[in-house]
Amino acid sequence: VFKNTSIGFGILVNRVFKEVNDPWCETTGYSREEIIGQGFNMFFPTDEEYQAIRQTYQKITQEGSTTTEIRLQRKNAEKINVIMNISALDKNDLSKGVIFSIFDITERKRLEEKANYLASFPELNPNPILELDQDGSLKYQNPAAKNAFPNLEIGRAHV
Repeated sequence: VFKNTSIGFGILVNRVFKEVNDPWCETTGYSREEIIGQGFNMFFPTDEEYQAIRQTYQKITQEGSTTTEIRLQRKNAEKINVIMNISALDKNDLSKGVIFSIFDITERKRLEEKANYLASFPELNPNPILELDQDGSLKYQNPAAKNAFPNLEIGRAHV
Protein backbone atom coordinates (compact mmCIF):
# COMPACT_ATOMS: atom_id res chain seq x y z
CA VAL A 1 0.00 0.00 0.00
CA PHE A 2 2.81 2.38 0.95
CA LYS A 3 4.47 2.16 -2.44
CA ASN A 4 1.41 1.62 -4.67
CA THR A 5 -0.95 4.37 -3.53
CA SER A 6 -1.47 7.78 -5.10
CA ILE A 7 -1.49 9.48 -1.68
CA GLY A 8 1.73 10.73 -0.13
CA PHE A 9 2.93 8.53 2.75
CA GLY A 10 5.89 8.76 5.05
CA ILE A 11 7.41 7.46 8.26
CA LEU A 12 8.88 9.76 10.90
CA VAL A 13 10.91 8.75 13.93
CA ASN A 14 11.55 11.57 16.39
CA ARG A 15 10.23 13.96 13.70
CA VAL A 16 12.95 12.86 11.24
CA PHE A 17 12.04 11.23 7.92
CA LYS A 18 12.88 7.54 7.67
CA GLU A 19 10.88 6.83 4.51
CA VAL A 20 8.57 8.53 2.00
CA ASN A 21 6.81 7.22 -1.09
CA ASP A 22 6.87 8.61 -4.63
CA PRO A 23 3.58 10.57 -4.32
CA TRP A 24 5.03 12.40 -1.28
CA CYS A 25 8.03 13.39 -3.39
CA GLU A 26 5.82 14.43 -6.31
CA THR A 27 3.59 16.52 -4.04
CA THR A 28 6.47 18.31 -2.32
CA GLY A 29 8.93 18.56 -5.22
CA TYR A 30 11.79 16.97 -3.27
CA SER A 31 13.57 13.74 -4.09
CA ARG A 32 13.62 10.90 -1.57
CA GLU A 33 17.37 11.50 -1.08
CA GLU A 34 16.71 15.14 -0.15
CA ILE A 35 14.08 14.15 2.43
CA ILE A 36 15.35 11.03 4.23
CA GLY A 37 17.24 12.03 7.37
CA GLN A 38 15.78 15.55 7.41
CA GLY A 39 13.46 16.99 10.02
CA PHE A 40 9.73 17.33 9.39
CA ASN A 41 10.04 21.10 9.94
CA MET A 42 11.56 21.47 6.44
CA PHE A 43 8.03 21.45 4.98
CA PHE A 44 6.48 24.20 7.10
CA PRO A 45 6.28 27.78 5.82
CA THR A 46 6.63 29.21 9.34
CA ASP A 47 7.91 28.06 12.71
CA GLU A 48 4.46 28.80 14.19
CA GLU A 49 2.85 26.30 11.80
CA TYR A 50 5.43 23.69 12.71
CA GLN A 51 4.87 24.28 16.42
CA ALA A 52 1.11 23.84 15.88
CA ILE A 53 1.58 20.40 14.29
CA ARG A 54 3.87 19.36 17.14
CA GLN A 55 0.91 19.82 19.48
CA THR A 56 -0.93 17.05 17.63
CA TYR A 57 1.54 14.57 19.10
CA GLN A 58 -0.38 14.86 22.39
CA LYS A 59 -3.56 13.78 20.61
CA ILE A 60 -1.73 10.87 18.99
CA THR A 61 -0.55 9.75 22.43
CA GLN A 62 -4.14 9.79 23.69
CA GLU A 63 -5.98 8.41 20.66
CA GLY A 64 -3.34 6.70 18.55
CA SER A 65 -4.05 8.84 15.49
CA THR A 66 -5.36 12.17 14.33
CA THR A 67 -6.41 14.00 11.18
CA THR A 68 -5.66 17.65 10.65
CA GLU A 69 -5.66 20.25 7.91
CA ILE A 70 -2.33 22.02 7.53
CA ARG A 71 -0.30 24.11 5.14
CA LEU A 72 3.01 22.82 3.78
CA GLN A 73 5.67 24.36 1.59
CA ARG A 74 6.98 22.72 -1.58
CA LYS A 75 10.61 22.86 -2.64
CA ASN A 76 9.78 25.75 -5.01
CA ALA A 77 8.36 27.69 -1.98
CA GLU A 78 4.76 27.25 -3.17
CA LYS A 79 2.35 26.78 -0.25
CA ILE A 80 -0.13 23.91 -0.40
CA ASN A 81 -3.04 22.88 1.80
CA VAL A 82 -3.26 19.23 2.79
CA ILE A 83 -5.28 16.94 4.97
CA MET A 84 -2.81 14.95 7.02
CA ASN A 85 -3.53 11.69 8.82
CA ILE A 86 -0.98 10.71 11.45
CA SER A 87 -0.93 7.37 13.30
CA ALA A 88 1.50 6.18 15.93
CA LEU A 89 3.30 2.94 15.25
CA ASP A 90 2.92 2.44 19.04
CA LYS A 91 0.80 5.08 20.81
CA ASN A 92 2.47 4.18 24.11
CA ASP A 93 5.91 4.92 22.69
CA LEU A 94 6.04 7.68 20.06
CA SER A 95 9.80 7.26 19.84
CA LYS A 96 9.05 4.22 17.65
CA GLY A 97 7.68 6.62 15.08
CA VAL A 98 4.55 7.65 13.24
CA ILE A 99 3.20 6.96 9.79
CA PHE A 100 1.41 9.75 8.00
CA SER A 101 -0.42 10.43 4.79
CA ILE A 102 -1.23 13.65 3.00
CA PHE A 103 -3.91 14.52 0.50
CA ASP A 104 -3.50 17.80 -1.41
CA ILE A 105 -6.63 20.00 -1.08
CA THR A 106 -5.08 23.21 -2.40
CA GLU A 107 -7.46 23.55 -5.35
CA ARG A 108 -10.50 22.87 -3.16
CA LYS A 109 -9.34 25.58 -0.72
CA ARG A 110 -8.88 28.05 -3.59
CA LEU A 111 -12.42 27.37 -4.82
CA GLU A 112 -13.82 27.77 -1.30
CA GLU A 113 -12.00 31.09 -0.86
CA LYS A 114 -13.25 32.30 -4.26
CA ALA A 115 -16.83 31.32 -3.37
CA ASN A 116 -16.57 33.09 0.00
CA TYR A 117 -15.14 36.18 -1.69
CA LEU A 118 -17.89 36.25 -4.30
CA ALA A 119 -20.55 35.72 -1.65
CA SER A 120 -19.24 38.72 0.27
CA PHE A 121 -19.42 40.94 -2.84
CA PRO A 122 -22.66 40.15 -4.68
CA GLU A 123 -21.91 42.84 -7.28
CA LEU A 124 -18.88 40.82 -8.41
CA ASN A 125 -20.63 37.46 -8.44
CA PRO A 126 -21.17 36.21 -12.00
CA ASN A 127 -24.34 34.41 -10.88
CA PRO A 128 -27.70 36.21 -10.62
CA ILE A 129 -28.58 37.15 -7.04
CA LEU A 130 -32.05 38.35 -6.10
CA GLU A 131 -33.33 39.43 -2.70
CA LEU A 132 -37.04 39.45 -2.01
CA ASP A 133 -38.97 40.83 0.93
CA GLN A 134 -41.67 38.90 2.81
CA ASP A 135 -44.31 39.99 0.29
CA GLY A 136 -42.30 38.64 -2.64
CA SER A 137 -41.28 42.08 -3.89
CA LEU A 138 -37.81 42.51 -5.34
CA LYS A 139 -35.53 44.37 -2.90
CA TYR A 140 -32.17 43.83 -4.59
CA GLN A 141 -30.63 42.41 -7.75
CA ASN A 142 -26.96 42.25 -8.57
CA PRO A 143 -25.63 43.20 -12.04
CA ALA A 144 -25.68 39.57 -13.20
CA ALA A 145 -29.38 39.36 -12.30
CA LYS A 146 -30.09 42.62 -14.14
CA ASN A 147 -28.47 41.14 -17.26
CA ALA A 148 -30.24 37.81 -16.91
CA PHE A 149 -33.65 39.30 -16.06
CA PRO A 150 -33.80 42.78 -17.68
CA ASN A 151 -37.57 43.15 -17.11
CA LEU A 152 -37.40 42.86 -13.30
CA GLU A 153 -37.86 46.07 -11.34
CA ILE A 154 -37.02 46.86 -7.73
CA GLY A 155 -40.21 47.02 -5.64
CA ARG A 156 -42.24 45.00 -8.11
CA ALA A 157 -44.37 42.39 -6.35
CA HIS A 158 -44.32 38.65 -7.00
CA VAL A 159 -41.10 38.27 -8.88
